[in-house]
Amino acid sequence: MKHFLMVFNRKTGALRMKEYADVRDAILQRLEEEQANDNPDVEIVVIGAPSLEDLKVTHSRYFAVDELPDVASYWAQGEKVS
Repeated sequence: MKHFLMVFNRKTGALRMKEYADVRDAILQRLEEEQANDNPDVEIVVIGAPSLEDLKVTHSRYFAVDELPDVASYWAQGEKVS
């Protein structure tokens, strides 16, 4: 399982993301980001997913339309989102 730290500005749609192998590292960084953030429009989360493609399918609101996988092809491959 991969862990993705996502810093998302709801007003602008700007997304900064970093992948972590260790959930503890991701959570520690999230806590640091939250301490430094003073913008109520910024959402800071850690989300676990098998892959970035899975994350884009399950949490598409964080991504621009042109960054999203073709969902029909995704499911046709027999992949399942956990």
